[in-house]
Amino acid sequence: MIRRGRRLTHPVIASLADDDRVQANALTLQGEIQQMEGDYGAARKTLEAAIAAWADLGDVHGEAEAVRARGRVEMFAGNTAA
Repeated sequence: MIRRGRRLTHPVIASLADDDRVQANALTLQGEIQQMEGDYGAARKTLEAAIAAWADLGDVHGEAEAVRARGRVEMFAGNTAA
């Protein structure tokens, strides 16, 4: 199920490149899916892009949600120093 979600979010991000809010949401979701799959490197990269997208929108709630997800990546990766 998670792999299916990952396959579905990638085309959404590409097709909605002109809708910044939807793209920021899709990046956050994709990063969370990558984290659930254990692909921590990809999750880090995707969530950093999500954090930047939310910051560009000036949406502090979306940015905080992406930062939270980024922290969970480090927790599950066993990086307690982060």
